[in-house]
Amino acid sequence: MSGQKNRSSQKMKEYNQAHKLLDTAVEEVRTISRNLQPGSLHDLGLISAIRDLINRFEGENYPDIDFQHYEMPVKMDKMISLSVYRIIQELVTNSLKHAHATEVLIQLNMEDDELVIQYEDDGIGFDQSNLKRKGMGLENIKSRVNYMHGNLTMESKNGEGMSVLIRIKYLL
Repeated sequence: MSGQKNRSSQKMKEYNQAHKLLDTAVEEVRTISRNLQPGSLHDLGLISAIRDLINRFEGENYPDIDFQHYEMPVKMDKMISLSVYRIIQELVTNSLKHAHATEVLIQLNMEDDELVIQYEDDGIGFDQSNLKRKGMGLENIKSRVNYMHGNLTMESKNGEGMSVLIRIKYLL
């Protein structure tokens, strides 16, 4: 009888382990699908989607993120909204993973016919002239800006954080 209990106990452990793996897989699929097309971006617009993104990084293990926006259109082109969202998402992720920033400033505004993104962090910075390998994140940002016929200026020095200015032509 104890052999049957051992097999039953073993099967229950296997079942529980499989259940945990399935829960993990489902959660990962949800995260991936949210990241592909954030529901808040589609439902509520760019500003609300960025606020939602920033809210995910609240707490003592994350930097203070100050998000400011001025004169932004309520309705925006979907591709531009998604690209701007992805750019900000990548910048914040880089500040968390690599820069170890404690403060981040994100500003979005319209100036004449341009959408302007200003981003700053107080992280460890980097020597731009001595970048051994460009990360995919930086390349993704550059590709998105180029796709929208915008321009990107980035400044950083070791120990002095990073500053990014992006200008994208945007006719209202």
